[in-house]
Amino acid sequence: MSNISSHHNVVSFNAAESKAFAGQRLIKVCYKSRGDKKAELPNVCVSVPPVSLKDEELILLKEYVEQMVMDTQDKIVKGMYESRTRDGLKLDRISDEDISLNSVIGYLSAVSTGGRLTKDGIVNWFDNSGVADVITVLLVDKLGFPDVLNGEQNGVIEKHLDSYKSVFMSLSAPSVSLEEKQVNGLVKIMDMFSPSGDCVDNVKDVNNKIVNKLGVLVASLREKKELIDLL
Repeated sequence: MSNISSHHNVVSFNAAESKAFAGQRLIKVCYKSRGDKKAELPNVCVSVPPVSLKDEELILLKEYVEQMVMDTQDKIVKGMYESRTRDGLKLDRISDEDISLNSVIGYLSAVSTGGRLTKDGIVNWFDNSGVADVITVLLVDKLGFPDVLNGEQNGVIEKHLDSYKSVFMSLSAPSVSLEEKQVNGLVKIMDMFSPSGDCVDNVKDVNNKIVNKLGVLVASLREKKELIDLL
């Protein structure tokens, strides 16, 4: 690899050692073995300069970006239809917000970080990340419960935790319909929480996706409020 030439060497990729040169990014071409079938080709990588588009180049890309946005909208609607149908519901209509640019960005963000959020992934995160402990502390304080809970108080906390879990699970839908108060409540929890170093990678990955999804929802709510204020 080279950081001074216009040509860049393709070399073997080693996850522990291969790195991009300063100011560059690493392109990795990797293949996995599947069962008894060995990887099709050796893994390689190449360090290349980052992309910096000029205005005239962005204009040339406009047509392709617009098509990408439309293709993503198609995937969002398909996801909404499949999700509602599998839950025994019917998709009667969609809104402009469902396929807005913020929704498209949120979808693309989730895909780029390793796939969309799933209900099972969120349940696993909720049960194993420690976030339930943070919510419990908030609930105990809000409800005025003592530090040592009795059986009835534990039951109340568990009921509230199930409700919070359900709201977090709703983030798995391609289009999320949450009130501003609910979104702000989830953001508050995530601001107070980060998964411990003992958490497995998939739990941390889901945590990052939830943070990203909430960021998109906050931006969407802000955009909606600004539009209303203009009326």
